[in-house]
Amino acid sequence: MANRPSRRAFLASGLALPVAASANQTLPTGGRPVPAPPPPPSGQMVYSDLGRTGLKVSRLGMGGSAPSDPSVLDLAYDMGVNFFDTARTYATGNSERMLGAAFKDRRKSVVIATKTTARTKDQALRDLETSLKELGSDYIDIWHLHGRNVPADIPDGLFEAQRLAKQQGKIRFSGVSMHFTMKDMIRHLMKIRRTDVILTAYNFAMPPEMEMEKTLAAARAAGIGIVAMRTMAGGFSGTRSGDGPYPGNPEALTIRLKRPGAMVSALKWALRNRFVDSAVAGVTTPDQLTENVAGVSAPFTDADGKLIGVAERAARAQELFA
Repeated sequence: MANRPSRRAFLASGLALPVAASANQTLPTGGRPVPAPPPPPSGQMVYSDLGRTGLKVSRLGMGGSAPSDPSVLDLAYDMGVNFFDTARTYATGNSERMLGAAFKDRRKSVVIATKTTARTKDQALRDLETSLKELGSDYIDIWHLHGRNVPADIPDGLFEAQRLAKQQGKIRFSGVSMHFTMKDMIRHLMKIRRTDVILTAYNFAMPPEMEMEKTLAAARAAGIGIVAMRTMAGGFSGTRSGDGPYPGNPEALTIRLKRPGAMVSALKWALRNRFVDSAVAGVTTPDQLTENVAGVSAPFTDADGKLIGVAERAARAQELFA
């Protein structure tokens, strides 16, 4: 894999690199750089450079609502996961609190992303203060404007909130997340150059006309960090909802995903793309976590393609993939 060091190589290279300054970055905590986290113990996790942020993140990130058992967070860390994604709205507001409690004594060893759904600058900044309190931290690594699918979803006041939060050292990097119309939205963010990291839906069920691979390649070339979500096509609930990224026959897609190993194959499909720095997946059990970690270190194969019904695409555009 290009630019995907193993833990052994990562340690040999001196752990993580210092955070590189982006075009619109200010350093947190009074101008003092916060060192990028060292990788936690792991035998097989691989890591990526997150765009031009200077952060190195595990290719598998833990995302979605908080796990029902907080011990899953500890296990993820022990297995090499150092990237955790949450939001103000997850688990009825308890996700941030659980994550903060789990890593209270290891804050600088992990990368934490959280999100706001606010529509105004003032509300966003209030959300930020609440997130900091719930996480028990004086900074957030990546702060996303959540669920923004068209340019009108991000008025200038929200970008100003991110700029101000950086200036005050409360966030390190600015992000935007999106579930639909990714091609147009990502290209808009590339044009205005105010975003360090993009969290986007990306999965095997998306048709070629969505041009996701071409779009992600362009964004990554522009230095934007790329994090994939909904890599498993939204799971069973997402396929049934008829959401835009999952066109076609939802019943047939659900049948495919219920095949043993299909969920992991779907995760591997997203991570086969070398322009995806990390993929966040929600897990609730140790078994799910173990399967996902194993999948991250393995290549996407023809067998994986057949399992999720994309065998005809497995060998397409090989130059794009690690």
